[in-house]
Parts: sequence; structure tokens; C-alpha cells
Amino acid sequence: MLGAAMLRGGVFSRPVAFLAIAANTVGLGLYVPRVGVSHAVLSVVFLEVWYVLVGRRLYRLGRTRR
Repeated sequence: MLGAAMLRGGVFSRPVAFLAIAANTVGLGLYVPRVGVSHAVLSVVFLEVWYVLVGRRLYRLGRTRR
């Protein structure tokens, strides 16, 4: 839901929003038998990139609004 809100908000870029949607969709693979753990690990990689991109954007927003 956060990725969808990011798409509509306009503060974050579309790739960042889609990365959130993709990472959380891949994370749902945890519930698939036998391959769930590998899917969960893959979603962590996507989420780490997403955290960096969101953090960078929030930092820039905080610096320009003073």
C-alpha cells in the first residue's frame, strides 16, 4: 500500500514506488513451500535498495525546506 501511495503522491519517483511494490510482492513468496526462504531473501535485497533511495529523497527534502 505504501508503494501505491508513493505513486499517487508525486514526491517520490515512479521507479522507487514500483520498487516498493515489487519488493513486497516478492516478499509474499515466503508463503510458497520449499522456495519461500529464497524469495524472502531476494525481497530483502530489493528493500535495502528501496530504503537507501527513500532515505536519500527524505534527506534532500529536509535540506531544501529550511
